[in-house]
Amino acid sequence: MKPHLLVIAGPNGGGKTTLALEYLKTYSYPYVSADAIAESMDAASIDEVRFDAGRAFFERVATHIDGRASFVVESTLSGLTFRSIIERAHQAGFQITIVYVFLGSEMACIARIHERVRKGGHAVAEDDIRRRFSRSIVNFWGSYRSMAADGIYFTMVGRIFMRWHWARGPWLKSAMRHCSRCFCN
Repeated sequence: MKPHLLVIAGPNGGGKTTLALEYLKTYSYPYVSADAIAESMDAASIDEVRFDAGRAFFERVATHIDGRASFVVESTLSGLTFRSIIERAHQAGFQITIVYVFLGSEMACIARIHERVRKGGHAVAEDDIRRRFSRSIVNFWGSYRSMAADGIYFTMVGRIFMRWHWARGPWLKSAMRHCSRCFCN
């Protein structure tokens, strides 16, 4: 059986981590997130360890690919660096799936991040959110979507995530049946 790389992508504040953690309740793949790595490092703020967390992120991804171990990773896809990771995983025989979570505006992302911070989560600078928002969308549609064997596109309407499929893989039905529960409240 092919190893599986599941990329959960979208702008900052889009719900990537929520979706990833819900997915992992059903599938026990390792989860790689630069934010989670940064939060685990001993620092007063994530910004202090962002560079080290980024390096650790790429090392962990490489370890999973080299070991041909299925895993889940999250990214904004706001840059093109992740293309080389997907290409490397594809060359190693991975099935690539991208789940993209889209919010309708930068302001929606900013509002969700403010709510996350209010609840004790990490902040993201508004300039970074604004810069990454359109780049993420453009890169997803222009570069990344075609690299995946299958995937799902979510758009958020109010507090509900609506699914739009661009391709179907055998894992999608059961995973999304399980994950939809957390988004329909």
